[in-house]
Amino acid sequence: MTRRAAASRPRKPFVAAWREELPRVAASLTTALILFLASMSFTPVRRWLFASEVPAYPLICTADPLAAGDGRRLVEFYILNRSRDNFTGEDLQRRLNEALQGSGASGIATIVLPFRDEGGGRIERAVADREFNEGKGEIHVAHDDRAVRIGVRQIHGGALLRVQIIVSGIADFAPVSRDAKVAVPFDYLAMQESCYTRR
Repeated sequence: MTRRAAASRPRKPFVAAWREELPRVAASLTTALILFLASMSFTPVRRWLFASEVPAYPLICTADPLAAGDGRRLVEFYILNRSRDNFTGEDLQRRLNEALQGSGASGIATIVLPFRDEGGGRIERAVADREFNEGKGEIHVAHDDRAVRIGVRQIHGGALLRVQIIVSGIADFAPVSRDAKVAVPFDYLAMQESCYTRR
């Protein structure tokens, strides 16, 4: 087609041309919305999009389950200081009070892990992993049959501390994947965003 023929062809009105593009625009917008909503499931994305003026509490936690045999399960509980600052237990409580100020919520820096009832199971043992934690900080661990209590006495900037918990009397999963968080018999999921005990 020559330039002259193309120029002589009547142009569609703007509104008509826009209507023809609507299905493609709608598809693009729908895809963008789905991607945006999916990204909101990731904590770092939410923090970046909805940054708060309240100072964030620096600790986050996660846990990995491992088969220990004989009806026992090993849970490795991790405490991460996501900031570059060192903290004592008193510092952490002060930061937590600042982070919760005006929210109507309250909490304590001591980490309490309630055991989920799994038909007669109990917490057999809970200890700080001294070798793993060496040079990173210090934690105090206590427990009874139904809960583990972890007090962070000191944690260095960017440090990862570990507590090892043995639970007995519950059905073992074989093999247990570290990604199988459902196999962790403690209520800790809220601590993955901010690791403290809610009141």
